[in-house]
Amino acid sequence: MEGKRKIAVFDFDGTLVSRDTFIEFALFAVGRKRFATAFLRSAFSIAGWKLGLWPGGRAKEALFRRLYAGMAYSEFVRRGVNFADRIKAFERGDVVAILDEHVANCREVFIVSASMPEWIAGWAAARGIDSRHVVGTAPEIGPDGLLTGRFATPNCHGPEKVSRLSALIGDRTEFFIHAYGDSDGDRELLSYADVGRKV
Repeated sequence: MEGKRKIAVFDFDGTLVSRDTFIEFALFAVGRKRFATAFLRSAFSIAGWKLGLWPGGRAKEALFRRLYAGMAYSEFVRRGVNFADRIKAFERGDVVAILDEHVANCREVFIVSASMPEWIAGWAAARGIDSRHVVGTAPEIGPDGLLTGRFATPNCHGPEKVSRLSALIGDRTEFFIHAYGDSDGDRELLSYADVGRKV
């Protein structure tokens, strides 16, 4: 541990907040009616995921496409920034206090989530976290500046969380890592850390 840079890494949904922000943001960004319609039209994909016939990321992308395809990326970002205040209502105070303690101790703090940085970054910035340290599933943006409805990266879940963090920090041996998560989707991240804590 001596001489190593100390960093803290947090999952977001279920860890720092008590709800699934993919759903909460969709309700905020497009409204209940459009969300319900998109969900119903994605029912086949969601059922396939629940039955174990294909990965959850595929069902998630199908729903994302029906929610946001054709929306200007700039508008998507704007709605994400405005969503930051909503997130405060379902923070997990005990875990957010741990995050604040790491920030206060001048540790670099990262958020690695299956959700999208566009709706996490505003909340993270208010807590002193660099937007470059917010990692998640990235949306694909077409040459016209509109969301295609596809993902530009793999769904940031399970082993992908470790891959994305590793690509960001570089040489693992230079770091002493604290990690926090709440689900099986964080298992690899917690194992990758020097101190992994399920919260």
